[in-house]
Amino acid sequence: MINDRWRSLGLNTSKKFKIGDLVSWKLLGVGKGKNFGIIVDILEAMKGGRNIVFANVVCLRDSTTVSVPIMSLKKVSDNKTYEI
Repeated sequence: MINDRWRSLGLNTSKKFKIGDLVSWKLLGVGKGKNFGIIVDILEAMKGGRNIVFANVVCLRDSTTVSVPIMSLKKVSDNKTYEI
């Protein structure tokens, strides 16, 4: 059994996402709209004394890569693989 004290924030949520998924998220602040991007990596990082799960996302608007807490993301479309 995993000790809850050492669990990463967003660990359960991260199981819903995979690399290649199209996601959306909102930024805080006035005039900030919804952003869309594609997940290129999912990783854990220590922030504020606790492990947090982040996703590296390539923004569709300007092709920059940003690191977003996985709990802030909403899945728009799955990465589906088709075999021929």
